[in-house]
Amino acid sequence: MFKHISESVALLLEKIVDKGIELTLSKDKEGELYFDLNTQAKSHLYLYPLEDNEVLLKGRYGYSSTIEYYGDFDTFFHDICSEVKHCLQGRDFMNTNWLEILVEQGLLHKKTETKTTYF
Repeated sequence: MFKHISESVALLLEKIVDKGIELTLSKDKEGELYFDLNTQAKSHLYLYPLEDNEVLLKGRYGYSSTIEYYGDFDTFFHDICSEVKHCLQGRDFMNTNWLEILVEQGLLHKKTETKTTYF
Protein backbone atom coordinates (compact mmCIF):
# COMPACT_ATOMS: atom_id res chain seq x y z
CA MET A 1 0.00 0.00 0.00
CA PHE A 2 1.15 3.56 -0.64
CA LYS A 3 2.13 5.12 2.63
CA HIS A 4 2.51 8.53 1.11
CA ILE A 5 2.43 10.12 -2.33
CA SER A 6 4.14 13.49 -2.30
CA GLU A 7 2.66 16.45 -4.12
CA SER A 8 5.42 16.35 -6.74
CA VAL A 9 4.75 12.67 -7.52
CA ALA A 10 0.99 13.32 -7.65
CA LEU A 11 1.61 16.18 -10.12
CA LEU A 12 3.87 13.89 -12.17
CA LEU A 13 1.16 11.23 -12.40
CA GLU A 14 -1.42 13.87 -13.32
CA LYS A 15 0.81 15.29 -16.08
CA ILE A 16 1.39 11.80 -17.51
CA VAL A 17 -2.37 11.17 -17.62
CA ASP A 18 -3.01 14.64 -19.09
CA LYS A 19 -0.58 13.74 -21.90
CA GLY A 20 -2.80 10.78 -22.85
CA ILE A 21 -1.07 7.93 -21.02
CA GLU A 22 -3.39 5.48 -19.31
CA LEU A 23 -1.73 4.40 -16.08
CA THR A 24 -2.60 1.01 -14.62
CA LEU A 25 -2.52 0.49 -10.88
CA SER A 26 -1.22 -3.00 -10.04
CA LYS A 27 0.32 -4.98 -7.22
CA ASP A 28 3.60 -6.93 -7.43
CA LYS A 29 4.39 -10.35 -5.91
CA GLU A 30 5.51 -8.69 -2.67
CA GLY A 31 2.18 -6.87 -2.35
CA GLU A 32 3.55 -3.43 -3.26
CA LEU A 33 1.33 -1.16 -5.34
CA TYR A 34 2.80 0.43 -8.46
CA PHE A 35 1.76 2.30 -11.59
CA ASP A 36 2.39 0.60 -14.93
CA LEU A 37 3.44 3.42 -17.28
CA ASN A 38 2.09 1.37 -20.22
CA THR A 39 5.00 2.04 -22.54
CA GLN A 40 3.88 -0.69 -24.97
CA ALA A 41 7.55 -0.92 -25.90
CA LYS A 42 10.09 -3.74 -25.84
CA SER A 43 10.41 -3.23 -22.08
CA HIS A 44 7.86 -2.34 -19.45
CA LEU A 45 8.35 0.38 -16.82
CA TYR A 46 6.67 0.40 -13.41
CA LEU A 47 6.61 3.44 -11.13
CA TYR A 48 6.61 2.94 -7.36
CA PRO A 49 6.01 6.15 -5.36
CA LEU A 50 8.44 6.46 -2.48
CA GLU A 51 8.63 8.89 0.39
CA ASP A 52 10.60 12.14 0.22
CA ASN A 53 9.69 13.12 -3.36
CA GLU A 54 11.21 10.00 -4.93
CA VAL A 55 10.00 7.34 -7.32
CA LEU A 56 11.43 3.91 -7.97
CA LEU A 57 11.24 2.73 -11.57
CA LYS A 58 11.45 -0.97 -12.36
CA GLY A 59 11.90 -2.40 -15.83
CA ARG A 60 12.79 -5.55 -17.67
CA TYR A 61 15.66 -7.86 -16.62
CA GLY A 62 15.70 -6.55 -13.05
CA TYR A 63 16.46 -2.96 -14.08
CA SER A 64 15.66 -0.33 -11.47
CA SER A 65 16.34 3.37 -10.99
CA THR A 66 15.41 5.88 -8.32
CA ILE A 67 14.61 9.43 -9.36
CA GLU A 68 14.23 12.26 -6.89
CA TYR A 69 12.42 15.57 -7.27
CA TYR A 70 14.85 18.40 -6.46
CA GLY A 71 12.47 21.33 -6.80
CA ASP A 72 12.43 21.63 -10.61
CA PHE A 73 9.36 19.82 -11.92
CA ASP A 74 10.39 20.09 -15.60
CA THR A 75 13.67 18.28 -14.83
CA PHE A 76 11.81 15.65 -12.79
CA PHE A 77 9.43 14.97 -15.71
CA HIS A 78 12.33 14.94 -18.21
CA ASP A 79 14.22 12.41 -16.06
CA ILE A 80 11.18 10.11 -16.04
CA CYS A 81 10.86 10.50 -19.82
CA SER A 82 14.54 9.57 -20.24
CA GLU A 83 13.83 6.33 -18.41
CA VAL A 84 10.80 5.69 -20.64
CA LYS A 85 13.02 6.15 -23.71
CA HIS A 86 15.28 3.32 -22.50
CA CYS A 87 12.28 0.99 -22.82
CA LEU A 88 12.63 1.15 -26.61
CA GLN A 89 15.75 -1.05 -26.38
CA GLY A 90 16.73 -0.21 -29.95
CA ARG A 91 13.24 -0.80 -31.35
CA ASP A 92 10.88 1.73 -32.90
CA PHE A 93 7.55 0.73 -31.37
CA MET A 94 5.98 2.24 -28.28
CA ASN A 95 2.76 3.82 -27.09
CA THR A 96 2.27 6.69 -29.58
CA ASN A 97 1.50 9.16 -26.80
CA TRP A 98 4.82 8.33 -25.16
CA LEU A 99 6.57 8.77 -28.52
CA GLU A 100 5.09 12.26 -28.87
CA ILE A 101 6.10 13.14 -25.30
CA LEU A 102 9.67 11.98 -26.00
CA VAL A 103 9.75 14.16 -29.13
CA GLU A 104 8.45 17.15 -27.10
CA GLN A 105 11.18 16.52 -24.52
CA GLY A 106 13.87 16.45 -27.22
CA LEU A 107 14.70 12.81 -26.47
CA LEU A 108 13.60 11.49 -29.88
CA HIS A 109 13.40 12.94 -33.36
CA LYS A 110 10.45 12.33 -35.62
CA LYS A 111 11.05 11.68 -39.32
CA THR A 112 8.10 11.37 -41.68
CA GLU A 113 8.58 9.77 -45.08
CA THR A 114 6.16 9.33 -47.94
CA LYS A 115 6.10 5.99 -49.64
CA THR A 116 4.48 5.36 -53.02
CA THR A 117 3.35 1.84 -53.83
CA TYR A 118 1.98 0.64 -57.19
CA PHE A 119 -0.08 -2.49 -57.44
